[in-house]
Amino acid sequence: MPKTYEIDDFINDQKRHRDEIKTHYNEKVEDIINKKLTQLVTQVTESRAISDQEDLENTKIGQAAKNKSMVLMKIEDELRNRVLKLAKLNYNHLGTFIRLIDYMVVETQVRINQESADMIL
Repeated sequence: MPKTYEIDDFINDQKRHRDEIKTHYNEKVEDIINKKLTQLVTQVTESRAISDQEDLENTKIGQAAKNKSMVLMKIEDELRNRVLKLAKLNYNHLGTFIRLIDYMVVETQVRINQESADMIL
């Protein structure tokens, strides 16, 4: 026989379920922030500087660079400068990107809650 609820019991049970879901949601958001977003920030930050490995490779092939044409060296320098400029721009826009992600997460959560409430009603 199905259990019958008094309204107070039902309200308390629903509150408990909402609290459990809220905790689960907060854990997922923390996981995303701590793992994915931290990794993204680290990668974008590191991309602003030329790595030591690249400098080492340039030193090793220094003799080969002397044999490169001036046009090729200029093209490589321009490409490297464009990449560094793009990396700096990405770093400067990182805060706006993170804020956008936060807005999208909140908007999605609100939409899901509204659709669920409409379905229940």
